[in-house]
Amino acid sequence: IDDWMFSCYEGGERRGRILVIAGDERFGLPATESPDFHPSSFILHPCFPNPFNSTVTIPFELTGSRMQRVAFTIYNTLGQVVYSYSAQTYTPGTHSLFWNGQTNHNTPTSGGVYFLVAATNAARHTTKLIYLP
Repeated sequence: IDDWMFSCYEGGERRGRILVIAGDERFGLPATESPDFHPSSFILHPCFPNPFNSTVTIPFELTGSRMQRVAFTIYNTLGQVVYSYSAQTYTPGTHSLFWNGQTNHNTPTSGGVYFLVAATNAARHTTKLIYLP
């Protein structure tokens, strides 16, 4: 366990502790187990089909026993929001969303690379989507 501090450009400062849960003693990182370690309770599974030409399935899973709010945003390679699913509350278990390659205004997007960002309060995952209309 090691102390850390992080300052961000917004002027905030965060302090905490880092626990190395796996490592290599050659680098001074012995493997450690801790009963306080809790892995992410949000898993973004691989989207399929990917590449896609009509609709892509976005499967995700919430583990644990609590309901969680999850938001999904799709960006183009310029960082512009193309499509966003409002944050919804989901029960634990496996769920799927679908994206048909259109914007929030139901206009078609061009073929290419897009980035899906899925976020909860505790986790954030990003994956690449390839759209071939």
